[in-house]
Amino acid sequence: ALGAILILQVTWGSTSGSKPFYDYRFITKKDPDDVASFYGGEELMEIFCVLPWMTHIMLRGAVFDDEGNVDAVGFPGRMKIQMVFSDEADEETEQTTWFNKRERFKDTLFGIIMWDMVINYGFTRLPDGRIEVYHQAEYFKGYSPPISLVMKLVFRIHARYVVWAAEHHINHYAFTSENDAQEELEEESRKFALLRLMKESFFDDFKAMAIGSNKETDSFLTKDEEDEDDDEEEEEEEEVQRAEEVENKTKLRPRAVILNRRTTVSSVVNLKQRIDDDIAFDKTVSLNELKI
Repeated sequence: ALGAILILQVTWGSTSGSKPFYDYRFITKKDPDDVASFYGGEELMEIFCVLPWMTHIMLRGAVFDDEGNVDAVGFPGRMKIQMVFSDEADEETEQTTWFNKRERFKDTLFGIIMWDMVINYGFTRLPDGRIEVYHQAEYFKGYSPPISLVMKLVFRIHARYVVWAAEHHINHYAFTSENDAQEELEEESRKFALLRLMKESFFDDFKAMAIGSNKETDSFLTKDEEDEDDDEEEEEEEEVQRAEEVENKTKLRPRAVILNRRTTVSSVVNLKQRIDDDIAFDKTVSLNELKI
């Protein structure tokens, strides 16, 4: 067992510097300033913590210093969190065109570093006006197998949940509340996305299977074969239309724009340099000097 752990640690325990630990993305049409506010505030942390009681534990045990760093409950021990914010705005519209929050998580137990990880949350504005949101982990370094091996696996799975929950929340509930009922749905989607999904899909689908559906769109659980065939035909037609649109746009737009849409923070030199410059600047300025 010890030999297997050592082999895992050497081959899988830490990521290399050339490739990110993970890189997940989604597209949204929401206002970029609203999205920047979401990723720069506590809303993302509520999704990051998955469950409301986890958020409560993190907030209750967190200590903030004058430089904006956080000392919180770790897994295990204590966890130090350092955050650096970077952004750019369009000079004419004053809307945010690029936003990045760089978070470093370093976990220690009795003064020993257990694991160390850096995550970038942010977005870039695409040429067509939409924004591409990214969740990218620069690296994960494990120093204490088997605990760090377990944490690396947990964070890999956790990252998929966070990007799914964030996409679902931003594209379906965020920034659109006009009454108390909508605000309640938005809060539930943010604080307990799994419960909102159960209420939104599972319970409605189960009820539909039992007594019939009254929803405008059914899930695969309640559709009959004829409905599925009709949906497949509609999807095929939509795919043909999308392919024609893409082909037309490709002829009109420089190919470089399409190729650059999948670039990452670590692979774009100027974006990475901007983050590094912000980190260097923040180390020289305290919150007291900024009078925050």
